[in-house]
Amino acid sequence: MHLISEAGQPLGSINWFAVHTSNLPNNYYKLCSDNKGYAASYLEESFHKENLHYVAAFAQGACGDVSARVKYNRKLSTQRGKWEGYFPDDLKSAKFNGNLQYEKAKEITESSVVTIADETIDSISLYVDFSKIDLNPKFTNGQTNCVTSPSCMGIAFLEGSQMDGPGLPLFLGKIARGIAKNTRTKELNEAIKKGGDYQQFIERKNKAQSVKDIGVASGERKFLGNFDASKLPLPAFIDETILNIKKMSKQGGFDSQNPWTPQVLTLQILKIGTIGICAFPFEITTVASWRLKKTLEDALKVKGIEYVILAPYSNEYNGYITTNEEYQLQLYEAGHNVFGQWSLNALQQKFAELADEFSKPKESRNTDNGVHPEVFTQEELKKQAFFHSRRIRRIHRKENN
Repeated sequence: MHLISEAGQPLGSINWFAVHTSNLPNNYYKLCSDNKGYAASYLEESFHKENLHYVAAFAQGACGDVSARVKYNRKLSTQRGKWEGYFPDDLKSAKFNGNLQYEKAKEITESSVVTIADETIDSISLYVDFSKIDLNPKFTNGQTNCVTSPSCMGIAFLEGSQMDGPGLPLFLGKIARGIAKNTRTKELNEAIKKGGDYQQFIERKNKAQSVKDIGVASGERKFLGNFDASKLPLPAFIDETILNIKKMSKQGGFDSQNPWTPQVLTLQILKIGTIGICAFPFEITTVASWRLKKTLEDALKVKGIEYVILAPYSNEYNGYITTNEEYQLQLYEAGHNVFGQWSLNALQQKFAELADEFSKPKESRNTDNGVHPEVFTQEELKKQAFFHSRRIRRIHRKENN
């Protein structure tokens, strides 16, 4: 999208190229904006003669499964992952990838012939509790009894991404999977004995999370299925992540009664002429984005929207959105698809509902569904901020050394 003044002066542009900003590895401690930052700088510089204050925004598109690392190098360390960009020099790869995005953006700004003359601007937003959505079979290919549950992060997520950076060591992941499977069995048996609401909740969670080995049940504030942070059955010395969890537990960082990650999230639609920018707080994979975009295109036609743009990572961030098929494989992205195997379908359903409301006159719209984000006290925030400030100081020491 290229913005031009009435006098014909270029003012700025925004695009949503889908590629991870992760040419630089997890052992690169210097401040750098990676490939997106280089792309923005190159495009801004190219317009300096026409407007010294031109602003180029290279936003993030549907890149949940799109890595900037394209070459395998077995000589690289396991800690940073064995994939790299086009060059052994990660910074050079970031500049190269940024230049590719810049060149395409420049080409589009110079050759685009579609002008948005309609000056209509409109918007709508909605809070959605993604932890308890009952799916309409219309959005699940006719399958019934499909639901979401409070957020859970899988062991696959904790193990990290093969291409963009490993997490837990594989041997530790194997141990964690065994513990998670064991605690899930115990939890199901306990639910049968207790019955009632507890049994319904556990059954709902297992129906939603399905094949995922649960590492962190962030919606319930539990680790490995059913352990408090202070009782996590893994020794701190085997991994820095485990060490930090136990340290944070000691200082009270897990004491809040709120979920550890947000369950109530924002969906938005912004209309600029015939363009509809649809914002949501997830990192969506390529095929999942095609399905969501088709849902929105069909729903927004009545509003006069001809072009739908997906704007992921908006307002909040709460993991990935994969297709149901991708979810069953339980790779990194599916492990961080936190609300379960029907998350994409739930997102389609809620966006369709929002689009339906958007088609009404402003005075007739109603998005007050009684759902609001969690509220944290200053004391809770202070405990968590103290932990993170210590982490930052450790990183600074590593960089300086």
